[in-house]
Amino acid sequence: MAQQSAQAGPDGKTPLAAVVDEPFGGAIHGLLNLEFSDHYITPRGLVVENQELVFQPLLLLFWDLYSPKEGFLNDITLTTGVWNSWHTRKSGATPRRWNEIDPIVGLTFRFAYPIFFSRFGTRPWPHVFTS
Repeated sequence: MAQQSAQAGPDGKTPLAAVVDEPFGGAIHGLLNLEFSDHYITPRGLVVENQELVFQPLLLLFWDLYSPKEGFLNDITLTTGVWNSWHTRKSGATPRRWNEIDPIVGLTFRFAYPIFFSRFGTRPWPHVFTS
């Protein structure tokens, strides 16, 4: 919601101009992460690649579904995204440069600030966090 304010002119009394203060933001936010490395090691410690260049782009979109000004439930956000792993050297059971793609989907509920509950498709159980 825009807020309007007036600035005073040189005499301090006459309004110079009306200024509209627009809040920054929108219903969709994004994150783009581009990683370059010479190794690809999984979170469980498996070495997938340890030679040449590995390129791992990550794109996340955060969809603000519900953000009331007051109340117990403060926010609902849907997260969608995709992660890839591209290699300059062909590798794997069927040797190729593209190694893997992971689709990402998640839903976050923020309530009784600062507690939130998140459920992501990449995790087998829900997590409750405080920030």
